[in-house]
Amino acid sequence: WGIMAYVLTLGKRSGLGRQWTFTGLIVMLVIEITIMTSQGNPFPSWFMPQNTEYEIIWLLHTLFPAFMNGCRSIGGFLFVDLEAQTRQLLLALQEQNKDILLVLRDVQIGVQNIQANGGGGG
Repeated sequence: WGIMAYVLTLGKRSGLGRQWTFTGLIVMLVIEITIMTSQGNPFPSWFMPQNTEYEIIWLLHTLFPAFMNGCRSIGGFLFVDLEAQTRQLLLALQEQNKDILLVLRDVQIGVQNIQANGGGGG
């Protein structure tokens, strides 16, 4: 399951889903080891009383692909591409800098014209 989870969660958008998937895989491993090494039924009598330990492990293995796909989908939905946001912010700052330089050039030309015309104003 680990290799399949890694391959299905490659890419930047699935990084968070990969973490969740591997956490779920470790939890499933711990539950399976607990069930297999316990002397009796480790679950309370009201929790799935008709099922054996083997069936509970089978259920965990059956539900894991759906859990993995859900983690991948939710992780991709919640993903925020900080590199793209930073790139957009830097491009916007560059455009603002160009606009400010154009305005500053206009102000300098205006000051030079005033000085050339001899308008000392006082």
